[in-house]
Amino acid sequence: MGRQKDRCQLVSGSKDAAWICVHASRGAARELLKVARRMAKSLETDWSYDSCPPKDGPGDMIVIKGERHGDDVSLRMGRRRDHSCRDAFRMLDRGTGFEPALTSLFSAGLCADLALQRGANRFSRAPATVATIADRGTDPGETEWGEGEIDDFLSGYVQELIETGALRRISARPADAANFWILMAEMLWDPDVRKRIAIESIDKPTIVLLCRLAEAWIEIQGEITIRVSGTTLVLAEDKCSRAWRQLMEWEGGGIRKGTLRYLSGYKPKMPFVEEKVVRGEMSGA
Repeated sequence: MGRQKDRCQLVSGSKDAAWICVHASRGAARELLKVARRMAKSLETDWSYDSCPPKDGPGDMIVIKGERHGDDVSLRMGRRRDHSCRDAFRMLDRGTGFEPALTSLFSAGLCADLALQRGANRFSRAPATVATIADRGTDPGETEWGEGEIDDFLSGYVQELIETGALRRISARPADAANFWILMAEMLWDPDVRKRIAIESIDKPTIVLLCRLAEAWIEIQGEITIRVSGTTLVLAEDKCSRAWRQLMEWEGGGIRKGTLRYLSGYKPKMPFVEEKVVRGEMSGA
């Protein structure tokens, strides 16, 4: 018989429209926010939809579950079905004082929700990646960003990255930080942003972080289609190791088109394209 577990609710929104709770074995339920924060950043945490939400919780809920094999602790994030994950986390954010652990929790939860919505069964790497980067790259912010503010801030942030060659910490509330870092991961695949980054001098630690963020976006989406030098490429989550970094070299002229067949994670959208690229027959390549 398994050990009895206690359920401890960490944060909740009005009328139980959204909540986050930890299930821990008795005696392990200490400093639960720290435990939940570590779980959110762990590559060993698997995320899935909970098919058996808590019986004592409100009905008609979507529940995301985080678990590590052999661990005594599980993490659940619930929201009403008529709420998006972003809206639910913003609601929870408004109901708390600034709690740094929530930045990691919201980042991992939002990543997991996006991936699970597109059909992934279980998910681990991208939530841990984004949660870790968000945790390290965010300072406490008091003011909630408006709908248009995050886009303006993101645009300015990318411009600063290109000009300085380094990432800086942002100041934001947890829900906004989670949204920002995921949008940043997506923006790294924008053609104009890619080209501008490729020709600038970016320090190595920053390139490593950007590469991890970019790969997280592929994992969230499962597969993305891009065009580079006139060639259409499909990048799949199971073959995307270092794909963004190699793409930067290609955009910057550091990789010849004839080496396309050796780039991990790359496959032409049409079967005949690779042969043409390797022979150097693709116009604009």
